[in-house]
Amino acid sequence: MAVIDGKGSSEVRTWHYTVSVVTRTEEVSGSTMQVTPARVRDSFVVTGVEGVFSLRVYSMSGKLLLTQEQVRSGQRVDASALPAGIHLVVVNTPAASFTRRIVKY
Repeated sequence: MAVIDGKGSSEVRTWHYTVSVVTRTEEVSGSTMQVTPARVRDSFVVTGVEGVFSLRVYSMSGKLLLTQEQVRSGQRVDASALPAGIHLVVVNTPAASFTRRIVKY
């Protein structure tokens, strides 16, 4: 991109962006991870995951909506600020990643 100031001189500027987009989800065979309820109003709970994990919620367009670190199985996650729609909950543990879909209404 060329930028020209009022004196006629110009300089070239380049911007670099990194974009992460979730394009599909895969079920892990034998996984017991659950997100309940699947239809969310104010909060949801992740169960069936051992130890401490991180959690991210993405819109279906890939926009990161929520991040939480140091989450434990059974801990309530506040979803009140999420916009209505279908979202992907991605749980990352040291051993694996799990993805489940929720509907925020």
